[in-house]
Amino acid sequence: MIDMHYLDENMVQVWEEHRYEKIFLLNHRWRTRDEVLKKGFKIFYQQITNDQLEAIRNLKCAKTENEYIQLKERIGESLYRKLIKYDYLVKESTQELNNNVWHSQAGELLYKYLKSMYGIDYPERPSRVLLLPTLRCTGNCIFCITNSKPQNEQHEMGVNEWHNITERVCKELQPCSIDVVGGEPLLRYDVVLEIARVFSKNNILIKIITNGLALIDIERVKELYGILHNSKHNIQISLDGFKEAHNTIRPGVDFEKVIKAIRNVHQIGLTFGINLTINKLNFDSVEDLMSELIQYDPSYILVGPLQVSPKDIDLCKKIMISNIEEQHLRKIINKMIVKYPNIIIKYDKSEPVYEKESLGIGSGKHFHTCTGFIEEMSIGPEGNLIPCLRSTAYKEFWGSNIVHDSKNFTEHWISSDLAKRFRSIPISGKCAVCEYNCQCNQGCPLETYILDGVFGGYDPHCTYIPLSLKKEN
Repeated sequence: MIDMHYLDENMVQVWEEHRYEKIFLLNHRWRTRDEVLKKGFKIFYQQITNDQLEAIRNLKCAKTENEYIQLKERIGESLYRKLIKYDYLVKESTQELNNNVWHSQAGELLYKYLKSMYGIDYPERPSRVLLLPTLRCTGNCIFCITNSKPQNEQHEMGVNEWHNITERVCKELQPCSIDVVGGEPLLRYDVVLEIARVFSKNNILIKIITNGLALIDIERVKELYGILHNSKHNIQISLDGFKEAHNTIRPGVDFEKVIKAIRNVHQIGLTFGINLTINKLNFDSVEDLMSELIQYDPSYILVGPLQVSPKDIDLCKKIMISNIEEQHLRKIINKMIVKYPNIIIKYDKSEPVYEKESLGIGSGKHFHTCTGFIEEMSIGPEGNLIPCLRSTAYKEFWGSNIVHDSKNFTEHWISSDLAKRFRSIPISGKCAVCEYNCQCNQGCPLETYILDGVFGGYDPHCTYIPLSLKKEN
């Protein structure tokens, strides 16, 4: 009697690159950092042929051992063993793992994998899509990168329009994951519920990013649970310090109400995480705050540095943490990771390559690396294509309105003028001659746009001096 395994359709996605006639299996299981470093891309991606894919899909249909063995032979012994070793093929349902999958690592790293392994500059569709039902918000946070306010005059699509857009995203893009964000997306609660229904049926990971105020209503939390509890999902709630600090930087978003929302989501059983934006007002209390939040059993705590908002540039610059404070923050986070091993704790910013014990390989990269139209694409409240969340604050970076557009979304992704613009931002300044040029992404191109009026090309916060410039001096 042989052990029979079948494709884990809960966690594994088929990804096709038609332009290059390649097919991959993408594994969306959450993996630890050590696993990724030890085993590399093979735990996320396996290239296969059409015939192998057909045989893999038919494993669950085999009625006899002989049928199963024939399918196994079509797959090939080596690939079959790999697929079992790295959990592409499983013996039983893995739905219990849904609570641990808080974002798609496979989607996040896909463009790097395709580039390094096959020389493919970008996937033929986004691995992540952001949907913004509204840019209005119940708060008026001083560091809001979308520059959202309680009121605006912007047209917002109705539920039916969002239903059609969501269905098209599933059919035409089949992304690894979806973020529903704003503004405060739950101001359009009806739209969010409809989006959630569609993606749950299509087995696509959905993340709802909220300030939490709408979730103080326990009945709403129960309604969300009814739609999402059997699917890959998470509710990400923003909390930025204890009461005084949080209420100072998030006017209109009361600390006590956010804590109540966290309690409600925890009580009902939705998968959720907490996002902390670190700045000088909450820096000294971040360790105590994280320890306090552990009692609510979040799946993850995501810590990120404050980015400059067009809402109040001077204040943002004033309260951004310094490089020395950031180094200390990384140590705190590493300490918390050890202290709370059952909760995913992550600093959402890569460590500068020049601070690692690695050598630069010489400048050679010519274009700024931005996730917009490389990894992600957004759809705004009016139905416009937008490169990324931060671009929503600037209409000059909005693309076509796709509500009644006959073009497939992939056509916009591959060949629109906006896509080409974001994939060809020339590197400039000291970044152009830096020996870490090929290893660094030069930060966010819109950070330079906000601070200097220049669209990318360098990192305005980088303090490193390239060796070539040191020699000149």
